Amino acid sequence: MHVLEPASKMLGHHWKRLAIELGVSRHVPKIEAKYVRIREQALYCLLLWEQTAGAQATGRRLIDAIEACDMKRTAAHVRKVVDPKSGKKKKKGKKSGKKKAKKK
Repeated sequence: MHVLEPASKMLGHHWKRLAIELGVSRHVPKIEAKYVRIREQALYCLLLWEQTAGAQATGRRLIDAIEACDMKRTAAHVRKVVDPKSGKKKKKGKKSGKKKAKKK
């Protein structure tokens, strides 16, 4: 899933709370022992979740778990990565009532 790396950059120390929500908390000690940097720990946690959850490891499930951890900014960021169109508002043009004539 292409969203794991951008998500891991936003998690910081909160990746452990997310690990609990995603059901991979038993791996936390192993992750902390193997990786020193927080970003690497967060990414490896997400990769383990993806491996263990299989088809259940979806962008929607990840966003739901992040929201359950009350990380609104991170959830919004991940939502934009998962569905780039969701964050964009449609621009409304002015309607002048006049129709443009076709050029020949």
